[in-house]
Amino acid sequence: MVGIILASHGDFATGIYSSACMVFGEADDVTPVTFHNGETPDDLREKIQKAVAELEDPENVLFMC
Repeated sequence: MVGIILASHGDFATGIYSSACMVFGEADDVTPVTFHNGETPDDLREKIQKAVAELEDPENVLFMC
C-alpha cells in the first residue's frame, strides 16, 4: 500500500486530512505534516522522517504538498 504524507505550511495539511476523514472515514497510512513559523528546515526534515518511518511501507510514499 502506498503511504501518503500531506505536507504544508501552517495547519493546512491537518485541515485537509480532517476534512477527508469526515468525507471518506479514517485512512490508514495518511499522515499530515505541518511546518510553522519559527521552525527550521531540520525540524521539518525530522517530522517527515518520523512520519515516513511510521508508515506500513516506507518504501512507497506519495508526498502531497
